[in-house]
Formats: sequence, structure tokens, C-alpha cells
Amino acid sequence: MPDKTSILHLAPHLNGGLGKVLLLQAECSQTNHHICLIEKSIADYHFLNTGIRGKIFELNNNIDDQLRAYDVVQVEYWNHPLIYELLLRGTLDNVNCLVGCAHIQGDKAPQLISNSVIKYVDRMLITGQWLTKSLSDDDLLKKIEFVRYPIDIKKFSKSNHLKSASKSRLTACYVGTVSYSKLSREFFSIIEICSSYIDFIIVGDPDNEIMADSRARSSNLFFIGKTDDVIPYLSVSDLFFYPLRKGHYGTGELALVEAMSFSLPIVAFDNEAESSLIINNQTGILCSTLSEFISALSSLAANKALRERLGMKAREYIESNYSHEAFEIFAKSFYENIYFTSARTKYSVFMKEELQFLSIGAKCFIQSLEGMDDTCHHVMKSMIRVMNNSDSYYDRKSIAVFFRDYPEYRYKSKGGLFHYLHCFPGDRSLNMLSNYASGLHE
Repeated sequence: MPDKTSILHLAPHLNGGLGKVLLLQAECSQTNHHICLIEKSIADYHFLNTGIRGKIFELNNNIDDQLRAYDVVQVEYWNHPLIYELLLRGTLDNVNCLVGCAHIQGDKAPQLISNSVIKYVDRMLITGQWLTKSLSDDDLLKKIEFVRYPIDIKKFSKSNHLKSASKSRLTACYVGTVSYSKLSREFFSIIEICSSYIDFIIVGDPDNEIMADSRARSSNLFFIGKTDDVIPYLSVSDLFFYPLRKGHYGTGELALVEAMSFSLPIVAFDNEAESSLIINNQTGILCSTLSEFISALSSLAANKALRERLGMKAREYIESNYSHEAFEIFAKSFYENIYFTSARTKYSVFMKEELQFLSIGAKCFIQSLEGMDDTCHHVMKSMIRVMNNSDSYYDRKSIAVFFRDYPEYRYKSKGGLFHYLHCFPGDRSLNMLSNYASGLHE
């Protein structure tokens, strides 16, 4: 490969933490990164400067030539409907070198990574450690490498911003997905119990379910909405609280990295992603229960020295592990020494025979279920019969149990059924299933 490897990142959009790490890579000097959006338009991103905008484009009708022009095509992988469409259509079969980058843990529905995806790519980057702990196939393990994406540490420095004035109440900030697809169901309980001594700033676009809760109108709770600049809100905060649900899909948790870089003391639940970043009682506080979470917030609110100690240690950890310099060294080594399959095996379609009469959106949705436990495979057959309009009472009952046990599949984002319907609104098969699933909300 040439001295400066050219990499094309295929991504649905530039939203959230995914967008931030992609834009940081576009500025990488050791390798040449471009971004191809497969869902959103470039016009949706008004904050892009001219230099970065020139490295971003959308797929056109001449897809094969577009992809073959790069040394490496990297799929920013999570359970997004349009990613599965690329796999099923064979769009990536003939690229020079194919890399997957997993932005999810991959072990909890609906965010699942199947062995078929890992087998299909030449290499797989992971932003969380779950895959290496769960895989027993040595050939697949050899493909996987852990990556830490950097942040602009100088930008996220409290010393560069004015200190907030002395105040009688403390402020805790949350940045991220404001939906129960990721948040703990105890989110409002935490805010309610601590309302007498903490104000809460919530940065992110809240969904309808969150806003419908009467507690969302609490006087000590401020919804900021979606923003491209979180620094103003981190700079006026004393704490960072991160109450994500057990088994959430996140991995790198860039919002958490940014808060730690800003020297904010963290309180979080002891999920895998958070536990991989936070050293308990050294760079933050990890909690197993609601009562522990409340106790941690109370202790930090009452103890300024503790807040300062945890915040300082958090900052030191980020400086040591998330610098641009460290990432540049990693990227140069990884992409220059990458190995690829000379005759790549085509993507192995899950339940291929059963899917032959379904439309593309429905086929994509069934692919996303491949990583589920074998005991759930009978449900997939029931779903296929529903989408083929040949279901029975048994099928309807089986699906009802599925959506009851996995309510995340009713979300309109994050890989749920209604996310697939959003991406394929005219898909006949998906509409058959979604019409039935819609009645299960009550």
C-alpha cells in the first residue's frame, strides 16, 4: 500500500459520538480518511468547515468505482438497517480491503454482532472489549483489535474556561441519548431524590417517552436538546451523572470521556463500558444499585475535596490514554500493516431460504436478529410467516411474547423494528409485522 493509506468510512450519519470520532479521524495526518454518508445528507451538517466538508460525500450511482478507489473501506458498524442493506446487496464484496468498526458491545438485543459479520470483514476494530471476551473461535479473534478514539484534550480543559461563580446548589450534567433505549428507568428517580440540592442539565434530544413523564417538568431539570458544542454545559457543571440501563449497547462512551477530560467527577452504573473507563473511587464512582447512585451523588455534593480529587484523576487518565498522538501512532500502524482476503467470501445470509419471498427491509431486519440465542429462532420463523401473511395463532402469540421480553425492539431508533420501518417505509413485509407489533405497546 502507499505511504499514506486511503480509508473510506461508511457511516449512516455524523450524529453523536460516532460523528465526533469520524471527524477527528478526518483530521488525522498520518493516514488519509474520507467519510461516505449512507443515510443523512451533507447539507444537514452546517457546522462543517470547508476542509472537512471536502472529505465527506454521499454514495452515488457509480458505487463500485467509488469504493474501489480506496485502499480500505471501513464500515462503522452497529445494528443500523442501511448497513445490513449494503451487506445483503453485496455492495462491499469487491472492495480492496474491508474493515468493520463495532460501535456497540454486540451482546444484547437489539444491538447484536453476529459471527457472519466478523467472518465477512478482513479486520474488525472494536471500541469495547466484549467481543474478545465472548468469542471462542481463534480465527475470528485474530481479526479483532481494540481501538481508543481520541478527543481534543486541549479543547476539553476546564482550565481554559471561566470558573462558574460560587453557588448554593450544585449542577450535574448528562450528555448523550435521552431515551430509555439507553437510559436507566431510574433516571427520573435519581433526579427526583436529589432535587433538594442538585440541579440537572440534560444535553441531548429527548424522545416522546421521556417528555411524556410528568417528572420531566421538574423545576430543577433543564433539557438543552441537541447541540454540537457541549462545552458550555460541562463548564458550568460540578458533577457528571451517567445513569445508563443495564446491558446498554454503548462501548466507547465519548460523552463520558469528554466529561472526564473536563475534570468532572463521574457517577455511573457499573456496566461494562463504564467500568472499562472508570476506576472505582479513583477516576469516578461506579454503582450497582439506585441507592448506591444516590449515595454517591450525595457524597460528592457534600465533599468538594472528593470532587476535585476524582476530577483530577479522571483528567490524568484521559490525558494518558486518549491523546491525538497515541491515536496517530495506532492508526498508522494498523492501516499500513493490514492484511486482507484475496478472495473474500460473500456475506453469509442468515435464514436465506426462508427469506426468499420477503422484501429487502424485512430481510435486513431478520439479519439483525442472527446473534440472538438459539431459543429465539422459532420466533424469527413466526415473524417471517407474519410478513408473508401466512401466520397462525401460535405465531402471533410467539411474537407477542418476543416484544414483551424485548421491548427495545419497539423503538424507532437504535436497531428496533420501527427503526427498520423508518428506513424502509414502503416495505410490504415490514409493514405487515409492524402493524401487528404496534398493537403491543399497551
